Amino acid sequence: MDFRNLFFEELRRKLNEANVKIEKYVKTEDGEHLKDLQRIFHTIKGASGLVGFENFQEFMHRLETFFKEQYEKKKKVTKEYFERLLYVMNEISRKNEDLSEDESSELYKILLGELPLKSVPKFLDEPRRNTEHCEEILRLIFKIENTIKNGDSMKALSELNVLKKRVQESIEKIKYINLKDMLKGFEKWVFQESMSQGKKVKLKIDCGNVKIKREDASRLRDILVHLVKNAITHGIELPEERIKKGKSPEGEITIRSYLKGNYIYLEVIDDGAGVDVEKIEKKIEEEKLENMDWKRAIFMPGFSTREKVDFAAGRGIGLDAVRTFALQKSGDVTVESEKDKGSKFLVFFKTAERDQTFEKVSDTM
Repeated sequence: MDFRNLFFEELRRKLNEANVKIEKYVKTEDGEHLKDLQRIFHTIKGASGLVGFENFQEFMHRLETFFKEQYEKKKKVTKEYFERLLYVMNEISRKNEDLSEDESSELYKILLGELPLKSVPKFLDEPRRNTEHCEEILRLIFKIENTIKNGDSMKALSELNVLKKRVQESIEKIKYINLKDMLKGFEKWVFQESMSQGKKVKLKIDCGNVKIKREDASRLRDILVHLVKNAITHGIELPEERIKKGKSPEGEITIRSYLKGNYIYLEVIDDGAGVDVEKIEKKIEEEKLENMDWKRAIFMPGFSTREKVDFAAGRGIGLDAVRTFALQKSGDVTVESEKDKGSKFLVFFKTAERDQTFEKVSDTM
C-alpha cells in the first residue's frame, strides 16, 4: 500500500474541510470554528510525520499553533489572514511530494503578509488525465488477438465493436472536457475573491452535461474568470448597500450553460447594481462614437469605464477578447442589465462538429 498516495488524498480532503470552516467563521465569527481548524491542521501534521514529510509537518504545526492561540485567547482572525491562508491551502493541495524548504518559507511569508499573493488562480490548470482507458483498450486488443487465434471470427467482430466504442470514448476524453469539470474550484475562488473585497457572494453553477473542446478550455476559463470577477468587483454591492436596497446581504452569481441547436450558450448572471449606463454613454460621447449603442461599445478594444473589469485575475483579457473568441467560433456576446437588479452576459458559439470517423468505419464492418 502506498501511504504517500493515501496521505495526499487525506490532505486534500482535510483542506476542503478547512475551507468550509473558514467560510463559516467569516460569516459567524464563532470561535468554535477556529478550534475545528486547529484540529484539522493537527491531524494533517500527524499524518505528515507518519510519511516522513518533515516540512509539511513543521508548516502544519505553525498553523495548528496559530489557531490554538486565537481560540484560547478568544482573538478574532482577520479576513485578510484567511484570504492569504486560502491561497496557501490551494498551493499546498497541488503538491504530490513534501514541501521544499524554499516553498515552505515562501508560503509562510505569504501567510504573514510579507509577500504578495499571486494574481492567477491556480485552480485554472488543466485537469489531470489518467491512463485507465488506454489500459482497457490494450486489454481488449489482447482479448481480440486470442479470439482470432482460436478461430472464432464472429466473436472477434463483436469484440472489435466493443473496442471501437472504447477508442471513441478515449478520443472524446482527450479532445473534449465537461464544462462542470473545468469549473471545479470556482466556488473557492469566488469566496476568496469576494471576501477580499468585503462582500458576500454565493456562486451557482448550472452547466448540465455540456462539453467543450480542450483546445478552447483555457480561453473559456479566462473568459469566465473575467466575467465573474467583473460581477464581484463592479456588480455585487457591499452587504450594507444591499440591505439598504432591500436585498439579501449575500449576492448571487450564476454560471449557466446549455446547448441550443449547434451552439453552446454561456450565461454569467448577477443580482447586483447593474451596469452604469449613463456613465458608459457619457464615455461614448467623449470618444465621439456617435450612434453607438452602449451594449456594443463596451466590447470595443480600448473602451474603458468603471465597468471594465480589474483584470488581475483574468490574465489581462478584456470584454473585447470575450467577443473576439465568440466571433471566431461563429458566435457573439450580448449583455442585459437593469439598475439595482443585476446584469447578464451571454456568450454563444458554435459547437465542434462530431468526428464521423467511427460511423464510417461501422458502415464497412
